[in-house]
Amino acid sequence: MKNRGVSQLIATVLLIVLVIIIAIIILLWARGFVKEAITKNNEAIELTCRKAEIKAQYSTATNTVIISNEGNIPVYGAVIKMKKRWRTKVSDVNGVMLAPGDSGEVYVGDVSNYKTLIVVPVLLGKTESGKNKVYTCPDSTGVIIKLAD
Repeated sequence: MKNRGVSQLIATVLLIVLVIIIAIIILLWARGFVKEAITKNNEAIELTCRKAEIKAQYSTATNTVIISNEGNIPVYGAVIKMKKRWRTKVSDVNGVMLAPGDSGEVYVGDVSNYKTLIVVPVLLGKTESGKNKVYTCPDSTGVIIKLAD
């Protein structure tokens, strides 16, 4: 009986193709972990978030949150987080540009079931490729509004 197998040349080519395919899969998978840097005013947008100064207050008469930009950084919008004991409802308010010194009103509805509102600034920055990208600042840069129990 004659043993037959794959020739050494074909085995080598198959092995090289397999290694290339695995390398491409790993590169595409790892690419999802690396974020494209966003900048505003020539610095990382994370640092700019610390400089964004907003004030916010809730109006019970109109069920709105009044947001004013007290800093020197234009604010592109806000994220309003309405927190209960174990639940959080999030409302995005993007596209309402607040230049320094401007203010705006956002209808949030009845918040009698919630204990806290957190208003977080949203900034518009540029990516390395030159595209505009929206960036939501961390909660620590937001304004906390305590509601009556």
